Amino acid sequence: MKVLYKKISNEIKSKIDNGELVEGDMLPKETELCKMYNVSRPTIRAALMQLVNLGYLVRIKGKGTFVKKTQILEKTTLFIESFYEEEKDRIKTEVLEFRTVPAEDHVAKQLEIKPGDPVTKLTRLRYLEDEFNTGPIVYTVSYFLDELSFVQHYDLEKQTIDTTLRQHGVYRDIVEKEIMTEYLDAKKSRLMGVGENDLALFVKAIIWDKTGRKIEYAESSYPADRNKFILRVRL
Repeated sequence: MKVLYKKISNEIKSKIDNGELVEGDMLPKETELCKMYNVSRPTIRAALMQLVNLGYLVRIKGKGTFVKKTQILEKTTLFIESFYEEEKDRIKTEVLEFRTVPAEDHVAKQLEIKPGDPVTKLTRLRYLEDEFNTGPIVYTVSYFLDELSFVQHYDLEKQTIDTTLRQHGVYRDIVEKEIMTEYLDAKKSRLMGVGENDLALFVKAIIWDKTGRKIEYAESSYPADRNKFILRVRL
């Protein structure tokens, strides 16, 4: 299904890019698309969901799927967490919490599940190798769908989440980040060895897999004096 849905997604995307489909146009019903592309309904849904996640389409309950005004990140800006991307070979992880918990309201909303549904909670500190005395560069709390609870059986101080998920046939595909600032509370500042109310960059991230489902929600805090960020623009 992976190859098929990506092919269909790319074909619909091309029609939007070249103006054959414009903002406000309604796509055919899923059953009609199944006949057009001679594929199953799950394949069509995966293709449409990918375009929804990329900002090309919007689905309105009871009405249908429509072309929306596109905001294409790959053609506008690329946000780089430079410490992670440029120094990832030097990143060391300390796991503080790793267990199943009931989803709080804000987590359930992000993952599109019911409040109280079980999720796997993973709390980590990350350091630059050989610079532990400087303190952590990021504090992250991640939440995974309950069906991914198998991650708890792995040592994520030695193995990455991405590798762990791939071993079980789960592939991350899209990440959406919301970036803001925050003043660190008493707990975060104590764990990170900085002053209470110090300024930090606060990043919320939602991650989809290749089938178009949300599988992970994460909140990360980056102390301002230990991190730098680069905004790269493609003109």
